[in-house]
Amino acid sequence: MPRIFFATDLHGSETCWRKFLNAAKFYDCDTLICGGDMTGKAIIPLVEENGNFSYTLAGDPATTRCASARSASPSSTAAPASGRIRSAR
Repeated sequence: MPRIFFATDLHGSETCWRKFLNAAKFYDCDTLICGGDMTGKAIIPLVEENGNFSYTLAGDPATTRCASARSASPSSTAAPASGRIRSAR
């Protein structure tokens, strides 16, 4: 009989997500099911176009360059002028 691990309400927690992914090995499960509520308080859509990402955060539209389009200079890793976006871990 297959073993199933079911979880829900992760709410954007990286710690909970990692625990969920490791549950299969820890509990010797065959299947993992995430039942929903994976995001935090808001989902911010990013639109990639011509080497840029555009997004709207709290009603303020903004644009930043794609990481692959940035130069190798140290300042290229800084947050955009709005300071509201940070690179992923």
